[in-house]
Formats: sequence, C-alpha cells, structure tokens
Amino acid sequence: MTTNESSTITRPFMNWLSRAWQFLSQPHPSIEKVGQGGRAQLLAMISLILTGLFMVALLFRPSSYFIVLLLITGLSYGLSRTRYHWAGSYLFSYGITSLAYISLFLGTASSFEAAITSYAHTAIIGASIILSLKEFVLLVILSTIATFAAPLYSNVPITYQEQDFFRIAGTFMSIGFILIGANIFRAQVERDRLQAAKDVNRELTDIKTNLEQRVEERTAELDAANRQTSRRALQLQTITELSESIAQLKDLNEIFPAATRLISERFGFYHVGIFLVDLDREFAILQAANSEGGKRMLERSHRLRLGTGVVGFAAQTGQPRIALDVGTDAVFFDNPDLPSTRSEVALPLKSRGETVGVLDVQSTQAGAFSNE
Repeated sequence: MTTNESSTITRPFMNWLSRAWQFLSQPHPSIEKVGQGGRAQLLAMISLILTGLFMVALLFRPSSYFIVLLLITGLSYGLSRTRYHWAGSYLFSYGITSLAYISLFLGTASSFEAAITSYAHTAIIGASIILSLKEFVLLVILSTIATFAAPLYSNVPITYQEQDFFRIAGTFMSIGFILIGANIFRAQVERDRLQAAKDVNRELTDIKTNLEQRVEERTAELDAANRQTSRRALQLQTITELSESIAQLKDLNEIFPAATRLISERFGFYHVGIFLVDLDREFAILQAANSEGGKRMLERSHRLRLGTGVVGFAAQTGQPRIALDVGTDAVFFDNPDLPSTRSEVALPLKSRGETVGVLDVQSTQAGAFSNE
C-alpha cells in the first residue's frame, strides 16, 4: 500500500474520530458563557478518559477504590453534559480529593505519603483546570487543613515528629498555592485577552460607525449636488425659455411687464420689478412689476435714490446685492407695499459697461438666493 493510499484511508477515519470526540465532549446548549462552556467541555474530556481507564483497570484488578473512582468520574461526565456542569466539577474535584483523607480515616491507605501523592496531588492538579479560581482556592485551603490535621483522625500511623510528614504536607501545600498563583495569572491573562478583544471590537465598531457616517454624509453630499445640478439645469432651461419668449417682443412697454411676469411664474418668486436709472443718475425708477404691491408702486411712480436700499445700492455701484434676511441686512429698504418680503436680490442691468437699470427679485423665504 502506498503512502497516498494510506493517507486516503486514514483521513476519513480521523475526521470521523474528531467528530465523535466533539460530540462526546460538547457542552450543553444552555451554557452561553465562553468560560463556563470551556470548563464544562474540559471536565467532559477528563472524566470520560478517566472513566475509560478505570473500567479497563477493573477488568485486570478489581478494587473498591477503582469502583468508587469509576462512579465519581462517570457521574461527573454525565453532569458535564447537562446545564448542571458545575455540580460535576465539584463532584470530580472534591470527590477524588476526599478519597485520600477517607483512606487515612479508614486506615486502608498503605501510608500517609501514598494517600497524599496518589489521590490528593492528582485531584488538586485536575481541579486547578476545572474549577473557577474561588472554588479552587477553597479546595486548596480545605485540603491543606485536612493534610496537616491528618494525625488527629488518621488510622494510619502518623506523628508530627516524622520528618516525612512535614515534607509531604509542605510539598502538597506548596503545589496547591503554586497552582493558585498559576490560576490567578491565567485569569488575569484571560481578562486582558477579553479586554483586548473588547477594545478591538469597540475600535471596529467605531470604524464601522465612522464609515457608515461618512457614507451617509457622502451620499447626502451627492444627493445635494445632484439636486443642485438638476436645479441649475432647470434654471438654465428656464432662462433659455425666458430669453426666447422675451426675444419675440419688440416694444419695451411689452418686454418689461412680460419679463417680470415670466420670471415670477417660472422661478416662483413673490415679487419681480425692473428699475431704470434716470438721465441725471439720481434715481432708479420702477418700470414694471408683477405683484399687487408692485403695481401700486407703479401707479405712484415709485423711485429710489441711488444708494438707498438693495436696488439703490446695485444701481449706484453696478454690483449685485443679496439680502438673505431683510430683517438683519442694514442696506435693505423696508417697503410697506411688499410686507411679505424675507429675502431680496438686486441685479444691475448694464449696457456698454454702464448700469442702466436694476432687476429686483424678492422672495417670501429667507435665504432664497445664492451667488448663482
């Protein structure tokens, strides 16, 4: 059989074995916390392996100790697969540890050293990876007290004067407290790892939020730009149509009223007026208007001295003037015939570089005009 053929046969078997082991050690679905799930799975693995070993040991050497150990590990494994996995951890750790001291009390242990090293050491090491830190500390303290107090209840001959007693008890206590220190270090590492994971998740969340915010802002900017472009295109189209309509007229008496009416209709403005500057360049005289107030102003030959108001400013300087809010613009001239005006723009009309008039447009909305 070649190497490739052997690998082809072995791989499915290993995959099946891995799935079977995963199934036999998987914690109960009700366990949601990662730490608890890990301890339950670890308990299942250890207790399952020991259960198998003790069953084999009973076949070759029947013993009451193996029977008790088999019961403890078997029940621990069963509990590890339920929501009461913590009970299995207690049974496994405290059950196996207590066998050392029960054997001393019953006098069945061959010696004090055999009881402590065979059962207590092994159980305390296993408990260090199964129990939580607080539970393990309690087990070490109780086991240490039971170890040093053994001469008081043990039916195996022990005296405090024996050098081996203090060596064995001290070694057991040292191992227990070393494992406590290791567990504290492990818990700190896990806390740091979890905190680092939380920090990374928070940073990723912030990045995601910032990206979403930037995408929303960019989308809003693009929408605004599209609306602005569409609005500008509509304005240009309207201006073209206005130019075509006005170009068909020949008489100024027809052009001016038509222009004010068409501008008001096409752009939706409240008031549109056209002023011409007199020959003495003292006044801007209203020639046409579309609004009711503007028509009243025409009837009384409304005029503005150059430099007065938004219209007078544009007529005098030849520069456009925008009043985004007539309530705060110092140049705005309050007109009782147009009480609804909130914003105004005055555009100079020029011929051969000289300002000959002003196109005055007013809106009922503040900020209705821009530099466009």
